Amino acid sequence: MNCEPRMTDAVIVSAVRTPTGKFLGALKEFTAPALGALVVREAVARAGIDLRNPRRVLRALERLEVEGGGAWSVAADPWPARVAIIGIHRPREVLYRRIEARTQALFAGGLLDEVRTLLDRGFGAELPPMTGHGYREAMRVLAGEWSLEHAVEVTARHTRQYAKRQLSWFRREMRIAWVDAGDRPADEDRLLDTATDLLRRMLA
Repeated sequence: MNCEPRMTDAVIVSAVRTPTGKFLGALKEFTAPALGALVVREAVARAGIDLRNPRRVLRALERLEVEGGGAWSVAADPWPARVAIIGIHRPREVLYRRIEARTQALFAGGLLDEVRTLLDRGFGAELPPMTGHGYREAMRVLAGEWSLEHAVEVTARHTRQYAKRQLSWFRREMRIAWVDAGDRPADEDRLLDTATDLLRRMLA
């Protein structure tokens, strides 16, 4: 049976090293598990992954496991074909009004019953799916801590803050061509025709 490590394995065989680099030999007293943790932390940080965001760190580790290495990157490989991106722009007051309406519909459509059922089946508040917009707020209502009206208000506010962060992120993406939708539905024929014509010109 061959017990030699594969070329893709990373094995810490010693803590002895030449005192160079930023650590200047300070790692010589570290145990192997501590060194391994430090390697992971350094790799994650150098890949540009926010160490304060456990979900992103976990996602990077999962990619590393699935892809078999070489996954320490927040950026995917460039797509080999031409790319055209269309964004739907709405005035902020329209966007916020839609968020308010959506939040009202979310609770009116049975969110409290859904959350109650999930909790009864053992799905705890610490699970990522239970942290979505409205779910934490619904749990506060079910616990008797908040009124329904307050939960709706807080959910709408959190959703507006999230939308604002999304808009800031998308503004940095220079490849997006924005289509002004006003308060029209996103699937309106005239709006779809405008987006289609724009795509054709971008890819011509």
